[in-house]
Formats: sequence, C-alpha cells, structure tokens
Amino acid sequence: MTQKLLALLCLFFGSITLASDIYIKLGTTASQTQTRQIQTKLHAMGHNLRIEPKGEKSTLYAGPYDTQTKAYRALQLLKQTFPAAVAVKLHAKPDTPTIQAQSTPTWQTRTREKQSGFFVDVALGMMYAKAKANGNINASLLQTPSSSGISYTLGGGYRFDTQWSGALYYATLSSGDVTFENIYAGAYYDFLEEQSFSLYGGLLVGMSTLSWDTAPLAGATANSGSDSFFVGLEAGADYPLGIEGLSLRASYSLLFADHKTSLAYGTQSGTIEHGMLHNLQLGVRYGF
Repeated sequence: MTQKLLALLCLFFGSITLASDIYIKLGTTASQTQTRQIQTKLHAMGHNLRIEPKGEKSTLYAGPYDTQTKAYRALQLLKQTFPAAVAVKLHAKPDTPTIQAQSTPTWQTRTREKQSGFFVDVALGMMYAKAKANGNINASLLQTPSSSGISYTLGGGYRFDTQWSGALYYATLSSGDVTFENIYAGAYYDFLEEQSFSLYGGLLVGMSTLSWDTAPLAGATANSGSDSFFVGLEAGADYPLGIEGLSLRASYSLLFADHKTSLAYGTQSGTIEHGMLHNLQLGVRYGF
C-alpha cells in the first residue's frame, strides 16, 4: 500500500514538473514595435518568443527550455542584450502565443525589412508641372508646354532604425515638351506602423535642371532652360510583399522650385515659370 502511494505521489509531482517549462523573462512592454524588434533579435539567436498579454502591456519571455542547463546557458547569453533577464518557470497555456524561431509570420517580414541597413528604390509614375507665362510677348508666339507626363526615380539610402531613414535620389520628370532632372536628398520618418503596412512622411532638398524638348517660343531653335534649388514634401505608404526585404511603395511628392526661362522676340520679352512639381509614383524597395 505504501509503495503504491509513493508511486502515485511521484507520478503526481512528476506531471507538475513536466507541465512546467523554464523561460527567460525579458521584460514588459506596451509597444508593438518594440515587441517586433525583440522577436527579431531572439529569432536571430535561435530562441522562441512567448507573449503574456496583461491589459495594455505584455510580458515577453524567451523559451521554453526543457533543462536547467539549457536555461542557464540561454540566460547568460540573453543577459548581454537584456540585462534584467531572469529565469522563471511557467505552465504551458494553450491560449498563450509562442512564436517559434523557425516560423515566419506575415508581419515578421515587415519587421526584418525595417531593421537598420541599406536599401535601394526604383519607382515609376506620373508628373504634373503647370507653366505660367509672364511679360509682354504676344500669346500667339508662345508654345504652351504640356503639363503632365511620366516620371521615374532611382536611388538608395540607409535606415538608421525602425522609423528614421535617409536617402539620395535621381529623378526624371518629362511632359514631352519639358524635362526636369532632379538630384536630391530626403529624410523620412515612419509615423504609423501596422502589421501589414506603414505610412511615412519626408522632407526633400535638392537641385533641379529644366530643359526644353519643344521650343517655348515660335521660331526659336534652342533654349538654355534653367537650374533651380528646390525643397519639397513627400508622403506615402509601404507594403511588404512577403519576400524578406522587399516591399511595395506608393508615394506623392510636391516640390517647390523657381524655374524661369527668359524669352525675347524683337522688343517683346517675358518668362515662363515652373514653380511647383507634383509627382505620384509606385515603386519597390529592397532592403539589405
């Protein structure tokens, strides 16, 4: 009878031990972005992530580890990145999300693309730049340039963290009558990040060269065009394509320039001005 009781006690306490796993408690956060960053770090190190939601915050754990030796080794390694990490025992819960290191959630690709590193962009779209004529030149002598056309952009940059990035670009905007070649720098900030997309805004500064494909004045055979410094704003959205580092980007930019083409015909003179350039594009980004 005593032997049977001891066997039952061993089985009971043994089942408790087996039902509990050792985890490394990393900390508590209310930031989804920070949770994704930690997940990426753990996966790169070969550890799983367990999330225990509580109210607006979640406690994050690495694990599980089935032996104390494995847990101790993991703790020593993780303390280098998470100094406050401690080992704890947790019971398995069917409803507790544990993200496996070998799994690839749809938003994990988004996070990896958002890590610090270099990227390249290519985009194609539509431009609009309305010309304004000034002076006393007879209107019948002026060749009003087309306002809309195509544009393309090629460039690259560096992402400093999950929200800030900087880039250099070369862009050509052409209406068929007039062409703008722009070289500029941009500073960008991701101000809204969701699981499937993010929105961003940016400030632009650069130089623009205007050249005429169709002479703006009847009878003219050549024109020097103009150069102008410009500043601008850009806004857009970024959507991951399911391939690590690759995303689809839609953007709209508004540039404020001061292009002036001087014209003269006999005693008549004037200018054609291009002050604002609109650019709507769709492109792809690849992050290294």
